[in-house]
Amino acid sequence: MNALLRSAARGLADRAVEITIVGALTGATLAVTCWFAIPTVLAAVWWAAVEVRLWRAQRAATASVGAADLLSAAARSAAPELPAEAVSAGQTGAGRAGA
Repeated sequence: MNALLRSAARGLADRAVEITIVGALTGATLAVTCWFAIPTVLAAVWWAAVEVRLWRAQRAATASVGAADLLSAAARSAAPELPAEAVSAGQTGAGRAGA
């Protein structure tokens, strides 16, 4: 067992320079990756949050317009309809209802 440990220690000592270089390159790669990845992830999260807020606002607006439209349609149907009158395309002045 001691021979195996000595062999492993000797192998690590022989390759100390290579291990140091690979470690430094790995650290630099991670630092550069994080330097670019973190703002990208933050931008993606911000974009997703904005999309969700817009979607919720649109749903709320659509729901409120639908309810208001139903009420106004009921109010419109209760009003008496005036008979249609002939209107020329260039008519100015009093409108169809004489307003």
